[in-house]
Amino acid sequence: MARGADRQCGTSIVELAMVVLIIALVVGLGIASLKNMLDTSRISSTRATLQEVKDCLVKRAVYSERFSSYANVDFCNNLSFDVNACFCLKRGVATDFWGNRVRFIGGLDDAGKSLNGLGMFNKDVAVGEGSRVVVDDGVSRDAVAFVLVSYGKDGKADNDSYGSLFTGDAVAADMNAVSPPDFSKRGHASDNPREGSSSVTAKATNSTAEYSRNATSGHRPATHPDAPLDDIYTVVTARELRALARE
Repeated sequence: MARGADRQCGTSIVELAMVVLIIALVVGLGIASLKNMLDTSRISSTRATLQEVKDCLVKRAVYSERFSSYANVDFCNNLSFDVNACFCLKRGVATDFWGNRVRFIGGLDDAGKSLNGLGMFNKDVAVGEGSRVVVDDGVSRDAVAFVLVSYGKDGKADNDSYGSLFTGDAVAADMNAVSPPDFSKRGHASDNPREGSSSVTAKATNSTAEYSRNATSGHRPATHPDAPLDDIYTVVTARELRALARE
């Protein structure tokens, strides 16, 4: 009778295995949830940095009625330039959560020349289709004054159309009218030798927009053409700046 009672009170190997499996599943789900929360927090922190720099640049542009100026030489010691001053508000150059430098991409006038420090209401400085970026789903935004970019967790540009603009430690660069910054898909010349950095033309809109692409899991090497897009960026148009300057 005692032996039967022992069997009833005991635990089989199958039951133990089930308990261990359940615990493993709970722990796994908890870790995944925590990782997603951390990724969301990191992306939000980076967006806040971009917004801080954007606000600074917009205020300076509206006050001076000039498009943002910059100089890459001796960057944080040349604070008379707008981009330099706004990027160096804190100690060192503005960085995203992962410690990568935030980048500034300046727009172009209708002649394809840099907007660097040009008068906003100069009749010869119209900003049109030559100054554009390609955003989500291949939609094109024209009359772009500037773009702020974080390369995200991997620290590498998702697309060569803007990644190739920067050499060395350069923080600021002007866009290329022939191959406008394309944030709609990953594209590297090494991945797609026939295509290179593609651009997509679509119906343009007049509104200024802020976008972000991020991956919360399964991050692949940056050179993989199918790797998730993780760059975070914000676009400011000349229309927005001019409207604010007239208020």
